[in-house]
Amino acid sequence: MTLDEIIAQIANHLPSEDMAALAYLNEQAEQYSDHEFAAEITRACARMMMDYIPADEQAQAFDDMLEEIVYPILDGLAEAQNLVHAGADEEALPVLETLIGRLDAIIDQGLFQNDATTEYYCFGEPFEELLFMYMNRPEHQVEPCMVPFMEVYDLYGTLLLAQGQARAAAHVLKQAARWNPCDATVLCDYADALAEMGDEDGFLATVKEAFKVAYSGEGLARCYCTIGSYFMNQNMDNEALGCTLLGLQYDEDNPAIHAQITAIQEKTDGTAQAPTFEDMMALCERYGFNIGADDLVVGIACHYGETFFQKGDEEQAEYFLEIAYELTEDDTVKSMLDQIQ
Repeated sequence: MTLDEIIAQIANHLPSEDMAALAYLNEQAEQYSDHEFAAEITRACARMMMDYIPADEQAQAFDDMLEEIVYPILDGLAEAQNLVHAGADEEALPVLETLIGRLDAIIDQGLFQNDATTEYYCFGEPFEELLFMYMNRPEHQVEPCMVPFMEVYDLYGTLLLAQGQARAAAHVLKQAARWNPCDATVLCDYADALAEMGDEDGFLATVKEAFKVAYSGEGLARCYCTIGSYFMNQNMDNEALGCTLLGLQYDEDNPAIHAQITAIQEKTDGTAQAPTFEDMMALCERYGFNIGADDLVVGIACHYGETFFQKGDEEQAEYFLEIAYELTEDDTVKSMLDQIQ
């Protein structure tokens, strides 16, 4: 039988009495414990059990899960972030290593793992999830994960990279990108590790993906800075300057971008010249990235912004219109925003 047929068969034989139904579902999960779809069947049984558990007990179970699993990891992540912000990277590493151990334990228990019915992700913004759905059209149900897998992996990976452990960093950052494939910054972090390893093809492919999902000025700026650094290392200094200046247009107060411009000028004794617009367009076509945000990103932001505006849902309209305006500075978008604000 297929997975759907097994689950349907279990559901069709559910007893009507609550306690009997719970016992039956436990028995079914145990019966299929060695089946190729054991994880999926167990989760399906667990979901059906929720219909027979009183609401107050469900709420208590949820609170217990937060206390036991989620909150300790969030607290540890906050501690590590504070240490990094204070410049204490060496002290942050053991904190993160402990968190990685906790994440490994969660994975070993089979929690929040993709199966034949469900996919779990750590999207940081509603737009990221919406963009993922448009880009991938997943066949399975997409569920948010409360455990900050992406944030822990990303912070740990960037610290490993700063220590010169490029291969270990790439392994960790690949996991961060798996948990949120629509975060351009995380993808650029992963690309940086691949570049340090000398994996040019992997680097370029990952940067292209980052450009496809960048939906903020900050994200776009990071993409341009990352590809600009690559060109600088390839001694393509004019191209490096052109890309980094594009990043500056989207995030003008970013010190990393200013530092990269200074580094290019110092390397070339001030002789580097940004390419013409035509040459930049040719460069984009050659390497597969954009000047400006991807058309799909802009289209989604404008479409949903205008749709919610017409429906009078100001909160949702403002969310999407602000994304659209940051990327386009379109007068029509600005007019709708002005009417809301």
